[in-house]
Amino acid sequence: LMLSIAIFVLTYSRFNILRTIASGRDRRSNVERSQADEQQLRQHGDQIYILELEGFIFFGAGNLLAIKINERIQDRSQPPLRYILLDLRKVSGIDASAAQTLAQMQARSASYGFTIIYTHMSPPVADRLTATFGLTSELPSALFFEDTDRGLEWCEDQIIRNNGNDQTPARSADLFEILRNYAGVREDDKLQLESNIEVRHIDTGSIIIEHGKRPEGIYFVVSGHVSVVLSCNNGRTQRLRRGGPGSIYGEMSYFAQTTASASLIADVPTTLNLLTKEALERMERDTPLLAIAIYKHAAKVISQRFATATAQLQDL
Repeated sequence: LMLSIAIFVLTYSRFNILRTIASGRDRRSNVERSQADEQQLRQHGDQIYILELEGFIFFGAGNLLAIKINERIQDRSQPPLRYILLDLRKVSGIDASAAQTLAQMQARSASYGFTIIYTHMSPPVADRLTATFGLTSELPSALFFEDTDRGLEWCEDQIIRNNGNDQTPARSADLFEILRNYAGVREDDKLQLESNIEVRHIDTGSIIIEHGKRPEGIYFVVSGHVSVVLSCNNGRTQRLRRGGPGSIYGEMSYFAQTTASASLIADVPTTLNLLTKEALERMERDTPLLAIAIYKHAAKVISQRFATATAQLQDL
């Protein structure tokens, strides 16, 4: 029996719990951002250190994790570390000594200038960490997020705010100001666009596009934030994408003439411009260059989304 215990301890203490390691420059949240924000994240994304863990975190494996994080802290060839994101979706459990190791790292975070973010925690892991952290006095507050996408979004928002960019939901976008950058759009087209737009004011939590149904047309976010979500078999929802002012939705269903593959929900009070099928057909007839500009912009957005998705798949 003692030999079996010793073998078990030795095996798990040597088990590599690090499934993947990435930086915030290589891996991004599903939030659609402005070009200025994207530039900030490309420049400062290495301040985010993402570690996806797996298996049972035993005391030896916990020490290896601490060593790996310390190596990154001491690496002078990279920017100073500001955010450590631990993805625990594939962690089956954690013992008391490993939880204490994480508590020690949590205690060091303030003096070293970084924040630890925990995501995808199962109830047993959450209970263990909460209990351990609660026994340590003056421990910096731990940040827990439902999934890695939302944890990454928080880290990215901090980087953008720290570099002077405004992230308030009140920021707005003007569809005509975007379209006028395309050839053929004239100043007097603005009245034509406004006459074909339906302005929608959406309350928080309201469904804008419902999964399995045909959208009313193409939606443009003027202000607020919305999320594309998909319902999972376990009753939870998975966020596929989040967007704010300037984002467009419903274009895929419009062009393919199909039902929506996911739902679109307002995260905060949101104002939308809706271009229905009938409005777009009128514009094709009356102001064809303006309609072409709308379709060009939609094609640009679609291509950018595919490029982002491809980059994320390459990082897996």
